Amino acid sequence: MARKRVQSKPLQTGLLSTPKDGCWIRYQLSLKGLNLTIMGERLGVTQQAVGRVTAGKSRSKRIESAIAKTLGYHSFEEMLADARGKGNVA
Repeated sequence: MARKRVQSKPLQTGLLSTPKDGCWIRYQLSLKGLNLTIMGERLGVTQQAVGRVTAGKSRSKRIESAIAKTLGYHSFEEMLADARGKGNVA
């Protein structure tokens, strides 16, 4: 019997991460002595999963929230808006 494919609901968030955002996020993590591997270990996911979220290739509210909180923001959207507002990310 074939499995039924279940579509996940898209996250209802304002800003989407881009590859440039991903570079900025990785840099900010490195300033705190962290990287995608460490974030993945803390969250129980792979480095690739964290990398895909930071680059905007996939969405995970849990990963986005953890990154934002680690970098001192209340939300992922606030973090991206701040980065873009400072001219750090185009």
